[in-house]
Amino acid sequence: WKAMRAATAAPLFAPATPAEVAAYDDICVICHDGFDAPAPGAQVTKRTPVRLPRCAHLLHRGCLAVCLDHAHATLKPLSCPICREPLRPPDAAQLCRAQPNCQAR
Repeated sequence: WKAMRAATAAPLFAPATPAEVAAYDDICVICHDGFDAPAPGAQVTKRTPVRLPRCAHLLHRGCLAVCLDHAHATLKPLSCPICREPLRPPDAAQLCRAQPNCQAR
């Protein structure tokens, strides 16, 4: 899977922007701590909030790593610990099928 990830330009789990952190009125469901908006150009740490690609929920990077390790160890699909939405972004065919005039059905 590392080869597939290297082929894409955008990171799967991008750090949340200060605006996303400010708009997200909740805590990390894993550690129950709040989120601090990252400073522009700040180094990514375990406490950096990351935005999940499909559902836009926020988790600390280190807390997400714990979830991913648990999913890997138990052979469960990677999903958001809040809503269970798959963590992988939708592919082009899935996006097309969601449109009423899609020709790929």
